[in-house]
Amino acid sequence: MSDIMELTKEQEQFVLDFTDKLHEFICNSEDDELGYDYPTLIQEVVGFSVYYAYLHAENPDQVTFALGKLKQLAIKDRSNNEEVEIH
Repeated sequence: MSDIMELTKEQEQFVLDFTDKLHEFICNSEDDELGYDYPTLIQEVVGFSVYYAYLHAENPDQVTFALGKLKQLAIKDRSNNEEVEIH
């Protein structure tokens, strides 16, 4: 892995705004009658995103690397959240 992209302040704000809108969209799309709860919708978005990331990536290894880093962060946050709940 050769390049790790650094975001400008404007790019960081764009990503934050995008994720806020995506979160709002997912929350507003929940439909218990059809079985589309928040976790199910997140899985659908992830599947769609990963597929298109690999499809359009200049270097698919960057997608794999990013997914690995996200997994590490999530495991760390999950462990931290479980410790807080226990105490």
